[in-house]
Amino acid sequence: MHDLILAFYELDKPIAAECYGVACLAFARDQEARRSIISGKHVTGHCIEYDYKDGTGFMGTDFVMGPPPYPLEYILRDATAPDGRYVGNFGKETSVIVDYPFVTGRSTPDSYLTGQKLIEVLEHGLRQWGFHR
Repeated sequence: MHDLILAFYELDKPIAAECYGVACLAFARDQEARRSIISGKHVTGHCIEYDYKDGTGFMGTDFVMGPPPYPLEYILRDATAPDGRYVGNFGKETSVIVDYPFVTGRSTPDSYLTGQKLIEVLEHGLRQWGFHR
């Protein structure tokens, strides 16, 4: 997965991910700079409230594992620093962020809007959406 993401990134092609899939972007690294390819970008993904308060994380499944030991929100906050930002939009109906080349959706209910924004990126050249600089 790492090589596929880096190939799209190096070709300046759009990359879409949602929910915990955004972690793949956080861990995709430029081997020389040793920082995430989302450093300096704005992204969304599964927020901490879902893991610990809402019951929609691991504890809300048929297999009870408890919340993750290190929430995705923290991973994304660390990976986007120092000039980017994680935007969880907890309490809002949807959360989708476009910060080219990345199109990220907070969780599975955001998949339709994530797909719509990816189409806008591909067909209309959308480069930023869903956040304020």
